[in-house]
Amino acid sequence: MVRLIALDLDGTLLDSGGHVPAPAADAIARARARGVRVVLATGRSAREAAWFNREARCDETAVCLGGCAVADLSAGRHIRQWAFSPAAASALRRLVDPSLRMVFFAGEELLVTPASDAYFRQEPGDLLSRLQTITADPWQYAADHGLAPCKLLVLGEAERLRRLRAAVSRLPDVHLTSSDPTNLELMPAGTDKGRALSLLCRQWGIPLAEAAALGDSENDREMLLAVGFPVAMGNAPPSIRAVGRMVADTNDNGGAAKAIDALLAM
Repeated sequence: MVRLIALDLDGTLLDSGGHVPAPAADAIARARARGVRVVLATGRSAREAAWFNREARCDETAVCLGGCAVADLSAGRHIRQWAFSPAAASALRRLVDPSLRMVFFAGEELLVTPASDAYFRQEPGDLLSRLQTITADPWQYAADHGLAPCKLLVLGEAERLRRLRAAVSRLPDVHLTSSDPTNLELMPAGTDKGRALSLLCRQWGIPLAEAAALGDSENDREMLLAVGFPVAMGNAPPSIRAVGRMVADTNDNGGAAKAIDALLAM
């Protein structure tokens, strides 16, 4: 019996155009009508997740920032958040080249450098550019405004990311993952989607054995391993498909809707 379903956004619930397909929203509604908790578990911030949840209509509590935050989507804010230690923040400031495209998540803010702005305007509905703050020095902006840095999303050429991954992997206080081959996600050690989802399950009295999760990328691995019903998307890489108890269709072929209905039929 499945009592909770956690849904990644990009590459899972969202299609390639960045939208929630109507069949997926309908399947979510069927699940919630049966008393199943359906929550978003995304690398995005609360304000981004809240925007997508207008179509998805999941539970108002969500895992955000890849597990660095638990959010109240009705208010579009983080209600619990984990930040980098001062030592980790200092090390990352030295290691991450500011010329790389980057979204810097600090408190409720999405900070980007001027060079990154044009790239992130590709979001559906120009979403990120409506939420972001542009600043030449995100670290200094965060310090000046009393914001705790909690996640860096870094994009760049494969070789530059490979070198950055190698350098960051030596830091004991940083968890390194990815949502796509073109990016790296840098987060505080001890944070991931699986741990944040486990926290919600304990809060709601739902055993992890009765929880399901849908995901497609490296940053979904811990969440898939944590639950009793892990579902890998058909567009996921082999390493993620291998941890799925079920492999769904792709995100562009109704995979999320089909998987939710299959979980409800168990």
